[in-house]
Amino acid sequence: MGEALGTTGHIALAGVAQNLAILWALSNVVSPQIKAFCSFAAIALTFDFFYMITFFTGVLSVELRRTELGDSLQRVSARNQLISPSSTEPKRTWTAALLQGDAPFSTRIAGTIVMVGFVLIG
Repeated sequence: MGEALGTTGHIALAGVAQNLAILWALSNVVSPQIKAFCSFAAIALTFDFFYMITFFTGVLSVELRRTELGDSLQRVSARNQLISPSSTEPKRTWTAALLQGDAPFSTRIAGTIVMVGFVLIG
């Protein structure tokens, strides 16, 4: 479970850090009322990250058990059948996946776009 959290935790931390940096930068150029909103949003993002990480570890624990069970069932099924060796596909880079539309780029930045939009509208 720690390995899985280690592979995804830094991505969530980077996203929160990016949003906090954007809020800080925007709070320096907007009116005092919007600056107060930026402060509130920064505190809310920090709490959201904390709750997401603590809840994420519990859900991840259950998900890993389900995945391990599925892998075990797949291995047993593979032993019972003759499986032809699959061709090895070359690894694609994340930029290639992004350009081909396979990566969830739009969903990853949607929150940031909405946050910046709210601050700029105000």
